[in-house]
Amino acid sequence: MLIEDTEFGQWIQKSVESYGFKGVPLSYQEARIYHWNQFADRLIGDEWIHPNDPRRDLLS
Repeated sequence: MLIEDTEFGQWIQKSVESYGFKGVPLSYQEARIYHWNQFADRLIGDEWIHPNDPRRDLLS
């Protein structure tokens, strides 16, 4: 449910911005997916913007 995803958002953001936060450890599979997405982004190039991205309005 959405409420469960957003209920602790404020506290999670505060934790991420704290000096003690060093990053999120990824499992092996999550790391593979992350690296594949990074590779795909490099193949597509920096100019590509998702069709629903609000920044598209700034390009017009």
